Amino acid sequence: MTQPVRIGVIGVGNMGQHHARIYASSPGSILIGVADTNQTRAEEIAGRYNVAAFTNYLDLLDQVEAVSIAAPTTLHHRIGLDCLSQGIHLLMEKPLAASAAEATELAAAAEKSGMVLQVGHVERFNPTFVELANVLADHTILAVEARRLSPFATRAADVSVVYDLMVHDLDLILTLVHEPLAAIQATGSRIRSAQPDHAMALLTFANGQVASVSAS
Repeated sequence: MTQPVRIGVIGVGNMGQHHARIYASSPGSILIGVADTNQTRAEEIAGRYNVAAFTNYLDLLDQVEAVSIAAPTTLHHRIGLDCLSQGIHLLMEKPLAASAAEATELAAAAEKSGMVLQVGHVERFNPTFVELANVLADHTILAVEARRLSPFATRAADVSVVYDLMVHDLDLILTLVHEPLAAIQATGSRIRSAQPDHAMALLTFANGQVASVSAS
């Protein structure tokens, strides 16, 4: 019988609290502890499930086999490399990193270490999308249009809306359209934060298919 995975959560804010909740209730995992630089928050979430609380995530790593990283995106790269170097499997909240260069380095480190690195693209598992993918398997996609809106208060503001929200739809489109990208046109604006929080993009694929995407 497979033993439950000893797991921790790094970053227990809006999304991380749900990772902790699921791990605590799943028969396939044992929630060992949570880490957050906000000690009060770490202790609050840890107290819900009677597990250890840490303010330094490095103190958690020698007690677990895997972690979810739900810290701010700008910290994903450093935390991820620290975990992989210690032989810890990772589930990384999307986006994987704050830049393509950081994402590439994380992927290379995971391959070198032999550890699992998975990005939390949860929309792939949305029953509606699963059914859509099944239906479209026997059809040719001519064009895709995606629009995503979210209350500003609940989204990450350390990166642009492209990384925080549009990334969901970009992932779904690339999952459906099995063609290389030929061109990308994009624009955005800053309305309520230092990062672009409204963005639009037009993707053109090598076979002529197009996708129009916006997020705000």
